[in-house]
Amino acid sequence: MKNITDDLKERVSELEIEIAEAQRKLSSLTDRKISLTSLIEVEESRWQRRQPSLLPESTPSLSLESKRLSPLSQFLLSSLKDGEKTLEELKEKVKVNNIPIKAVKPGRGIAVALVKLSHRGLTEKDKKDGKWKLKNGKPGDMAGLKDLRVSAPPTQPV
Repeated sequence: MKNITDDLKERVSELEIEIAEAQRKLSSLTDRKISLTSLIEVEESRWQRRQPSLLPESTPSLSLESKRLSPLSQFLLSSLKDGEKTLEELKEKVKVNNIPIKAVKPGRGIAVALVKLSHRGLTEKDKKDGKWKLKNGKPGDMAGLKDLRVSAPPTQPV
């Protein structure tokens, strides 16, 4: 019968090497996880600071510049600050002022922009007469509209 003690010791030595490699790999993965977790925290913090301006509750006079609105949406909001308007009235104002619309049918592009603005809590459509108006406010309530400027290309225009 053969003594296998040396073979077993060699196998233990190989396992110790594998364990050390696995521990290095685990350490590397843990470091990557910590880095990604930190990045997630930074992003969540950044979005929490922006969130109130994206979803206004009862303050329609917030700064619209940070909302990254398209030129069409900015024009629609400034048009609605004078009072309620039908889609046809808005369509005519857009046409007269040569506001760019990224749609084949201008009326459809304007309607889509108005719906997106309503999802942001800025406009609403009167169910009785079909006129669009600023949400939660009278015509002059949105003070930030007088200072509208088109910012850098929007990431997700309305």
